[in-house]
Amino acid sequence: MKATLLTVVLALCPAFIYAETSLPLIRPEATRGLIVRKLERSQGLFAEFEGTLAVSGTFIAQWIQGVDEDTDNTLDLRLVPDPETIARIPYFDRYPVRKIDIENEAEALRLVIQAKTLARLQKKEIKVVRATGTFVLRNYVVGVECDASWARAKIVSAKIPRPLMLTGTPQPFGC
Repeated sequence: MKATLLTVVLALCPAFIYAETSLPLIRPEATRGLIVRKLERSQGLFAEFEGTLAVSGTFIAQWIQGVDEDTDNTLDLRLVPDPETIARIPYFDRYPVRKIDIENEAEALRLVIQAKTLARLQKKEIKVVRATGTFVLRNYVVGVECDASWARAKIVSAKIPRPLMLTGTPQPFGC
């Protein structure tokens, strides 16, 4: 019985892997200015784009509350798109993008956060900074891994009409 079950599971594994790598890339009309630079389906599932993408949402810079001194020293930067943006940025079918990891840490921080606030964040006097606005991104990459979407990009400009939100309590680190 165990051998039969193992045979069935092993036989179905390629089907699950294939199902994830065969997902269609959804490119809403609003993002037709982005050009697909690379579409990878054999070593993971991701798409790299050239061009810029305007995203409205909330930029979050926070010190990760880790389990030890090493993980407490990590500054996490992400952009959480608003619902309208989520509907109009490229993603893989059934896996809309819920957050975009920011790759250009130093430049993004200077573009989004005023110098005095940035200095306080870097000294850890402030643990979390949130800024809601419109951000222009480049080098947008979107993918699916472990049944979850992921995305990353670089911020090239930011328009922040509202004041920054500052707090001393970061979100716990985790998946």
